[in-house]
Formats: sequence, C-alpha cells, structure tokens
Amino acid sequence: DDVYQYHLPPVRRIPPLLWTRIRNDLPNYLSEREADGVNVMNWYHRQFRDTAKERYFKNMNMAIYFHSMIADYYLGIWGGKPKPFKYTEIQRHRFGLTDKEGIADRKVPIQPLVFINKEGKVTRYNLRKVSVDISSGLPSRILLENPKS
Repeated sequence: DDVYQYHLPPVRRIPPLLWTRIRNDLPNYLSEREADGVNVMNWYHRQFRDTAKERYFKNMNMAIYFHSMIADYYLGIWGGKPKPFKYTEIQRHRFGLTDKEGIADRKVPIQPLVFINKEGKVTRYNLRKVSVDISSGLPSRILLENPKS
C-alpha cells in the first residue's frame, strides 16, 4: 500500500522501475535458479526465508490466505479481469475518495496449461500451474482442460 501513497496509478502493479531498484539494492540477498523449466528468484540465505515465514505465517489463517493469493495467480483467476482491493485511509484522505474499495485490472497474465509458439507448437508446459492445481486439490480440472495430456 505504501507504493501508492502519493498517486493512484492506472495499473495497480509494483512499478517496474521500483522493482529494478529493489533488485539492484539486494543482489547479495537474492538468488536465481531454475524450477519447473523457468528461472525463479528466491532469498539467498535461509534466515530470510525463516524470518518471512515467522512474520507472515504466524498462524494458519495467514498461511492459508497467502497460499490462496499465490494459487489464484497461477490458476489465472485474475488474468484479464479486474480484482477488488481496499484503499488505505491515507489514500482516501489524500485523494478525496468516498469509496473504501475499488477494482482494477492489474494486467496479470492468464496462466495457460501450455505455452505455444507462433507456429502453434507447444514450447513448454506450465509446470508451476500444474503443481499449484495439484496442491490445491484440482488435478481433475487439469485433465478436463486438456484431455489429450
């Protein structure tokens, strides 16, 4: 919420320049590796992961909430659709907003089961989506989406 304390952007995403600055400020603390055929970023030191777990997963409700948010992303729930959000009190005061909530399309990409190139050939499977679907108890939905697999 602090990212949007001075303006209301047309797209509610972390600004690319801010993400670049964060990455440049933390090079010794982040590592990139391959997982499921794509590069992913993670904390370099275990202490960061442990601290994040302690802070954000203090109880089961928080763990379920964050897992659900990540699962929604990989399931493509908000791909191409507006997502509801709540304005902070500071935003409401600063921008003279009367509504407590809003909706915005964050331009989150749709998560297909397979990625296809321009020639129509499968380039790779979205293994992250498959693993989230299975961990969410949805393997039958995967088979229904693509019965040839």
